[in-house]
Amino acid sequence: MKIEGLGSVKTGTEGDFDTVKPVESTTGRGTASPITAPIVTKVVTETGAPMGGQEGGETEQSGAKDPTQKTIDAMMSEANQKLSKTRCEYSYDEPTRRVSIKVYDKETDQLIREVPPEKSLEALQKIWRAGDLITTTNYDMLIEESIGNTGISYTTPADILSVIRGKSPNRVIHLHGRYDKENGIDDIIADGPQYQSILDNNGAQFIQNLISTYPIVIVGCGGTIEDPNLAGFLSFAAEKLETFDIPYFYLMKKGDTAPLLPGNAVIIPYGDEYTDLPEFLKELALLRLQRRNGLKELISVNPYRESRKATSAFGRMHFTNGFLKFIGRETEQTALYHFLEEDKKFSWWTILGEGGMGKSRLALEWLRKMPSHWFGYFAKKKADAVWQFRPFTDTVVIFDYVLGQEQACADTIAAYLTAFENTPYKLRILLLERRKRTTEDDWLIRLKREMVPDARLEFEAGSYREQALCLTALGEQEELIYTENYLESYLPLLNKTEFIEHCSEHRQNTAEEIQKSYHGSMAADCDRPLYLSVYIEVWLSKEGHIQLNSTEELLSEYLNKEKKRWGVLLGREELVDAYLRVLAVACAIGEFNLIDRYGDDYLSEDCWKLTQYFDEKSARPGAENLFLDLYTRMDELVETEEGDSIVEMLNDPDKLEENGNEEAAEVIRSLDADERFAYMAAYAKLDANPEEMYLWMLVNAGATTPEQKRRVQELHEAECKRIAALPPYAWIVEPIFPDIIKEYIVSYAINERDIERFARLARANSVLGLAHFITLALEDWPDNRKLQKLAITPPAEVLNYFEYYMGLLPDLRAVKDLRAVEDVLLQSEPFFYKYALEVWRRIAITLTERGDKERLYESGTHFVTYLQETTEKISFRKEAIDILEAYGVGLHNAEQVEKYSLFLDKCTELAKELQEVPEIGEFCCNNYARLQHLKLYEDRKADLQPEWEKIGELLAQWEYPEKMCRLSMETAREAVQYLMRKDDISGLQRLEDLTHTICQKQNICEAAEAESLCMANIAVKREKVEAQTYETIQQHLKTFPQSKLIRMAYVSVSQAYYMQTADYRKTPDTVIRHAKEWMELYPENIEFREGYFGLLVSSLRYAQSRDLRNEQKRLFREMKRIAETADDSEYEEATDMRETVALLQRIYGY
Repeated sequence: MKIEGLGSVKTGTEGDFDTVKPVESTTGRGTASPITAPIVTKVVTETGAPMGGQEGGETEQSGAKDPTQKTIDAMMSEANQKLSKTRCEYSYDEPTRRVSIKVYDKETDQLIREVPPEKSLEALQKIWRAGDLITTTNYDMLIEESIGNTGISYTTPADILSVIRGKSPNRVIHLHGRYDKENGIDDIIADGPQYQSILDNNGAQFIQNLISTYPIVIVGCGGTIEDPNLAGFLSFAAEKLETFDIPYFYLMKKGDTAPLLPGNAVIIPYGDEYTDLPEFLKELALLRLQRRNGLKELISVNPYRESRKATSAFGRMHFTNGFLKFIGRETEQTALYHFLEEDKKFSWWTILGEGGMGKSRLALEWLRKMPSHWFGYFAKKKADAVWQFRPFTDTVVIFDYVLGQEQACADTIAAYLTAFENTPYKLRILLLERRKRTTEDDWLIRLKREMVPDARLEFEAGSYREQALCLTALGEQEELIYTENYLESYLPLLNKTEFIEHCSEHRQNTAEEIQKSYHGSMAADCDRPLYLSVYIEVWLSKEGHIQLNSTEELLSEYLNKEKKRWGVLLGREELVDAYLRVLAVACAIGEFNLIDRYGDDYLSEDCWKLTQYFDEKSARPGAENLFLDLYTRMDELVETEEGDSIVEMLNDPDKLEENGNEEAAEVIRSLDADERFAYMAAYAKLDANPEEMYLWMLVNAGATTPEQKRRVQELHEAECKRIAALPPYAWIVEPIFPDIIKEYIVSYAINERDIERFARLARANSVLGLAHFITLALEDWPDNRKLQKLAITPPAEVLNYFEYYMGLLPDLRAVKDLRAVEDVLLQSEPFFYKYALEVWRRIAITLTERGDKERLYESGTHFVTYLQETTEKISFRKEAIDILEAYGVGLHNAEQVEKYSLFLDKCTELAKELQEVPEIGEFCCNNYARLQHLKLYEDRKADLQPEWEKIGELLAQWEYPEKMCRLSMETAREAVQYLMRKDDISGLQRLEDLTHTICQKQNICEAAEAESLCMANIAVKREKVEAQTYETIQQHLKTFPQSKLIRMAYVSVSQAYYMQTADYRKTPDTVIRHAKEWMELYPENIEFREGYFGLLVSSLRYAQSRDLRNEQKRLFREMKRIAETADDSEYEEATDMRETVALLQRIYGY
């Protein structure tokens, strides 16, 4: 019995035929992925015949071993020798092991036929990539070979159910079995008993009936529909469940006769010819990808969409345009395939390369060539969209540029990790950036820091390789091929002059000449595919007569060439200038609405002229192409359903949790109050004028002046009138240009005098758009005066300061005029205090790195002033102390004693106003201690008393807290040594008084050590030890018996103490024993050796007073040993132990 094929495309997305509910999951969280898939059987060839042979039959090569390239070459050569009017070419796809043959007309070189048809195979791959099910009644393995995947048969219904429920990866479902000779599989339905077996197989019938409860697209079927098994499964939903709202769609060629279909079937003509079917299926698959599970909200660049080749010069340069075929980068592509094939379920990697090097194009081409069970795209950085996403296949997500968008990327990555958590699918994340830094403000470090803890741990564990995939310039041969290919694509677009004709006829020589000229004109850092493409076009426009010295000159020539084209399109020079100005705004923020604008509207006249022009042209045929060439589109006003805005969700994450978005609520709760308010303010402009919103906040707080109350009413009334006057449509300018070109257009188009107004207009009409632009612009054009000024220009509205800070933070090192940034900070309201403090911190670090000592001190004093002014309006944040520390470290390392001291004095004045913040006192005490160290380093005779007085005042202000006391004592030992060298007994006495007070308030080791050293040295200098002094040091030793410094002081004072009474009192043996033990324990400290030696001297005196001859000899021998083994080479003064021994020997004859 001959059985025809059946197929169906099951969809489950709004706008895609119909909406269906997903299959409920019985395990895990939420719901499993619905069957949103094509069920396709016969793939129709150009003649309308099914591909792959008849069911039950064996194809010509079915089960055969893979042919070798040598065998295929021989077959092709033999065939071409026998053909007179045609020739054959073949290709071999290694992943699918498929041989494709193309037949060309020898005279016209036109493609006549493909076996199998490439378009049909491509359509299958696109359907599979969409994650939809493909179900077939064919026995052969052609579908599996086309998509590079495996199949599954009706004989294992449990496995099919697992696929349907999204618990297992997708596989081709064979309703009537498979014949796979290579793998020994043969379970086809080919005779009566076998056919009856499938009708009696409850599992198989259950699966078929389950599939029938979803929308189905039937492809390549005729009389097969009337087969009792299939007819029963197709009629199950209507007859058994009495459900007629589940549509089936039967695809057929116009003019064909439809078979008998169920009542819920809808006939869809796909075209006039059978060859129209593959294109129809490709478009259907693309539509599925766009609409499936809200993918449109996730995707910024869809690699599977056919892009229109731009005629615009700048448009040709964008990586999505496809103007030039991709060449080279084989090593990088291989590395990316290895990354894809890794066993881990989740893995991430990084591609690094300068702007214009080809990172994005490489990633795009890789996505297009991935195995069909992988789906990938360039992602929008929108965590809220991912929260609604349900994975349907192995997925690659690419983030193009993270720098400056770390928070958004971190949240979005966390959302993807959660989305894939309970699925069988793999997730790969690829991060594209220009470079990595070794400092703590590297974008990757900040990205990880912004993640919630669980996501950070999972992300860290998923690292593929620590070493990024780094893109460098093309090799010499690759570059030459690139140039030839560019000429091949570009020359046909140009007017046929004699020069262009010559270049076309001698393309290789022209390419070599351009390559030589390019390297002779441009600097080495311009060696990037983007600049080479621009150079080729400029070189041709100048007929090879070109002399350029910089990228600015190159892009200027290129822009002037493009302006001529705009002149032809727009017709009037004034419109070209107007278009260039609004295009610059769009380049800076992504897109610009010519009708619905906020902020400093200094381009209102330009917008009005262009709107009039576009309105007029829109009524004419062919206007669509004009608008595409000018990167302009019309958007209609859409009434959105009322719901929680982004601002409301940020303010109340509980609402998200109530709606089932637990992950989203968790991410929002992970933001602190400052972060949440900052993003609320940024997104508020979607719903309100930022200035009006700010004034209403003051009104609600009861903090407005009468003038501000009048102003907010005026703004509100004006906004209502403005909105009411808006037409039901808008013209949007959205340039799809490379970032470097966007940045150059902005610099070219704005006048110096308009930069401030430009910045305010751009910032008011985007959400963080200008901030991201500035981040990239400062990287690419660090010396551009206009872009520098744009970066530091503050906003007009208080609520836009968050975006101002976000534009500076990623690369503040590139900002030249940091003083201007400081002035903005000093004049700003502390609404985004956390971010303003971070700007100050990076200013301190940057000035330290630059070695600008004068500016570092000046900036530090500015910051102290900023803190003094802001603490009157808002609570002091302890992060500010870290910034004071950054300035302090910078001044200390710059060895600026005077400026460091003055800076600390200002900090001390600030500390007096902040009694509730002891940490600032700790900072001051610690830095005064460092200042003492620096002063001694610079001048060994420096006066340290001012610092000790400041420390004493600070300690008294906070009543001697323990941590502050410890920090104060960090340089105490050095101070004691310094005072001893100066013979400054009064200084030692004052330090002893301070340390004694600290010991009384806080019994800490550091203070006890300092007091003991002071006492011991004063006693030595005065050559007299009071009993109270000795008792105090003994008590300290008892409290802190392991302290080396107290032991040192104890030994020193003991020798002086017992020397006073050596004639009549013996030095205790325990004292001598301890001194000897400590001398041996601390051989590097000569003070212990000298102390032990002194105790031996006092013992010798006592022995002499008692005429103990043997004891005298024993003590002298020990003294001599100690003196002879002493090493005082590292000390400023030599020890007198050897002289003492010599003197005793002369006098007493020992």
